[in-house]
Amino acid sequence: MIDKNFIFDITEYPKDVAILFSGGADSALLFYLCSSQILNLNLNIKLSLYVIDRHNGPIPYANLVYEQICDTIGSNQFPLITLDIPSTPNSNQVLVASDQIKKNTQHEVLLWGINQYPDDTTIRPKTISSFTETDFIRMPFKYYTKDIIIEQFYRLGIEDILHNTHSCGWRTEGHCEQCFNCRERIWAYNKLGRDVNLGK
Repeated sequence: MIDKNFIFDITEYPKDVAILFSGGADSALLFYLCSSQILNLNLNIKLSLYVIDRHNGPIPYANLVYEQICDTIGSNQFPLITLDIPSTPNSNQVLVASDQIKKNTQHEVLLWGINQYPDDTTIRPKTISSFTETDFIRMPFKYYTKDIIIEQFYRLGIEDILHNTHSCGWRTEGHCEQCFNCRERIWAYNKLGRDVNLGK
């Protein structure tokens, strides 16, 4: 079922935008929407992507998804930058990265594709992280659950991108099907009545 209320409009944000890009489904959709709107509407908006090197090895997957989306939209004008941050607990990585981006760049806003947790308590992680928007960090998918995010790929005809996304929070290769990220994605496909695709 397609959520007809799903809305994303890049023009709601300033003219110099950064995206936290992991190579997962959320950040892939966010990059596709931003870049395609900029190109199709001929907008004067700068867009850069930042990938954080984490324990689940996102960089090669981020590069793969980035290249696929660039091929899909017909442009590679949006740079992908690897961001090295000090060793820090996972829950602090985004805050540390956002501070670094804010201090060292001219970007006016940082978009983070984090989505709403499922209502199903058996899916939710044991520790619920609480994230809030700031003037700099914006979360355009904060009210959408994973099933709504996944369905947008099908609505846009870009579902092939999902095959190259990497969402597992534990493994650097493949998927464990036990971590929150894997279970959430399985839940989303089941809710949509689609064959489960856990990506790379």
